[in-house]
Amino acid sequence: MNEPILHIYGQEAFHDDVYIAGNREGMDLLCNAILRSMNGALSGAEVSVCDGEWYTITVRVYSNEDAEKLAVPYTEDFAKERREAAIWPWKKEGER
Repeated sequence: MNEPILHIYGQEAFHDDVYIAGNREGMDLLCNAILRSMNGALSGAEVSVCDGEWYTITVRVYSNEDAEKLAVPYTEDFAKERREAAIWPWKKEGER
């Protein structure tokens, strides 16, 4: 079996596209993590970048109300999240 390779290229600013690219093994792990999260479980997958560096993809489904409070994912300074009450997906429930 090949190493699961998965690259996620995020948005720098508003309206930028997001790209998810990788091999079949990486895509299968991402798909399975998404499907597991649909049952309310925090789910994840261990994948690799093509340079051999491993990382964890964490998938979590939020309620509609909380989803509207999620921090924006933009990386450019002018577009970064500024709301104090924004929900960051890596923080535990109730943490801000």
